[in-house]
Amino acid sequence: MTAAKEAKEELTKTPDTDCCKAAFLSAVIHTAGLISFGGGMSVVIESVNPLLGGMVEEITRALFTGEAGRGGRVESGEWRAESRVKMRGQERGKAIESKEVDGKRPEAVGNTKSNLTLTPLSTPHSPLFHGGSVVIKGDFIADMLVELRILKLRDGLNVVAGIDPYLVENECCKRAYLAGAFVGSGALVTNRGYHLEFACASKKLRDGLVKLLEGFEIRAAVITKGDKHLAYIKDKDAISDVLALMGAYKSVLRLNSLAAERSLSREVSRKANCDIANLNRLVAASLKQREAIASLGTIADKRLRETAEARLNNPELSYGELAALLGISRGALKYRLERLVALAAAYNS
Repeated sequence: MTAAKEAKEELTKTPDTDCCKAAFLSAVIHTAGLISFGGGMSVVIESVNPLLGGMVEEITRALFTGEAGRGGRVESGEWRAESRVKMRGQERGKAIESKEVDGKRPEAVGNTKSNLTLTPLSTPHSPLFHGGSVVIKGDFIADMLVELRILKLRDGLNVVAGIDPYLVENECCKRAYLAGAFVGSGALVTNRGYHLEFACASKKLRDGLVKLLEGFEIRAAVITKGDKHLAYIKDKDAISDVLALMGAYKSVLRLNSLAAERSLSREVSRKANCDIANLNRLVAASLKQREAIASLGTIADKRLRETAEARLNNPELSYGELAALLGISRGALKYRLERLVALAAAYNS
């Protein structure tokens, strides 16, 4: 499982308060949603997250179909997740069957894949769910989208390009909105370096997410690629902060564990490279010293003679090991060997 999939599934949990439920669902629809007007208004959320459908259903029922929470404003609402394949079995005590959705091209809200044809859709409750789409249908859809600040009533229904301040008045709602945006269109890459991003269909929505992050003292860079407006972060600590901010604490632990492993691996490699370099220097110095000693013949000075014999007989020893063998300091050993090399140079010149 990829880091992004793990984080998204961890974040797919229903918020406690109604305001955060609304912020999360608004962000998901704004970043991964499509509005279809064929066969009645419906909302399609494209996702490969098998947990998202159940969460969307729970929030929709709680807020907009009169079954719980702020419901009651729309009494006859219906939530339905339809399947890409014909299903066998029961769902909440009712038979499920595949059903064709009107094939008209939907209007994009946040996802720019507006050429998607709404053929049968996936059910999040089924063990056959392998990704695809979740569709919300019912006569409450227009009111729901207006309340979620996806659409606005101004000379008809129009798409809200950015983040309405009403949705993110509270800090908890800001966190929920960021979590919903990440579940809808976020990416997290940790296999080579670190990269977290939010992909948006509009610059206003992208800039709104950047502003939310800045409110938590997290700086995100921005770039536009084709019709996608990206906000991204590459600093590991900042990415950890964003994941924690959204509530993906297990992902934070996995990221920090991965960073620790990489740091240890780099340290081991550094030490190994350092040891190899030291060994190469030792071999080169020992060879130079032995060649110099061999060219001198008889050495009159007793201390230099003992040092020369020790080097010739122990070419593999380091300065520290050779000094210990002779019972002298490293500085004294180095001085004697340098004198031997200098004498050889003078003798052979």
